[in-house]
Amino acid sequence: MENRLKLPIAMPLEDPVRINEDLRVDSIMLLQLLVFIEQDLRLSIPEEEVDAKAFATIGSLLDFLERLAPIEGQRDADALSEPVPSRIGVTEG
Repeated sequence: MENRLKLPIAMPLEDPVRINEDLRVDSIMLLQLLVFIEQDLRLSIPEEEVDAKAFATIGSLLDFLERLAPIEGQRDADALSEPVPSRIGVTEG
């Protein structure tokens, strides 16, 4: 998030951190985040899965990412340009 959205993050990204209020991510930045998830992480985001609750906190965003499936037909070696985020290293709150 820091690199893609160019956020100056001065706190650890722990589960309870609020994306809008604490990180100052606005609706345009959330759209950019969705594009990043689909294009760079190669994860399919069904429209019916997009819910404001999924983007409330870092924890809810990670839960959302864990439910997403890879984009079909992208199983070759260059399918993932970056690893899929995981909870490893994220502190539970």
